[in-house]
Amino acid sequence: MRPGDLIFVRGNTWVSKAIRQITGGHYSHVDIFIGKGQAIGAELGVGVRKVEYLSAYGSDALTVCMVACSDATAQAVVNDVCKMVGTQYDARGLFGVWARFALKRLGIHLTSTPADQTGAYFCSEMAAALYRKQGIEICPDLHPSLTSPTDLYEANVVIEIKEERRP
Repeated sequence: MRPGDLIFVRGNTWVSKAIRQITGGHYSHVDIFIGKGQAIGAELGVGVRKVEYLSAYGSDALTVCMVACSDATAQAVVNDVCKMVGTQYDARGLFGVWARFALKRLGIHLTSTPADQTGAYFCSEMAAALYRKQGIEICPDLHPSLTSPTDLYEANVVIEIKEERRP
């Protein structure tokens, strides 16, 4: 694993199951690996926080992926995400993701939203925004505020490197 890799989580909480149900995806959460067994991500009710990634998710299944970019770009993402610890969670932004998937079922494709000036993030929004800041469009046709963990996982520039199944 290298700093900047994305750790995708298939959680078992009711919130995780709701996210997977709404998005129709396999993953409910994503963190950014920062090295030395630690990751940073945004968590509902907590905000942006640092965790020991192997112990933070109990029996949840984890998949580690790298973003196709230089080590310097990945390290710049890590530097930026480390500065974000303590930032608020973007609970409002989840409604945008929900609306995107609800409208998609009606044949309407929502790809952008009004700029969010709050400085708050949910997990996949943060990862997409930080890589975008470095010139890497993980989901080029989708604004970061509408990006789900599965959107990131399925992107062309994201490459699975390790899957860890847990009991």
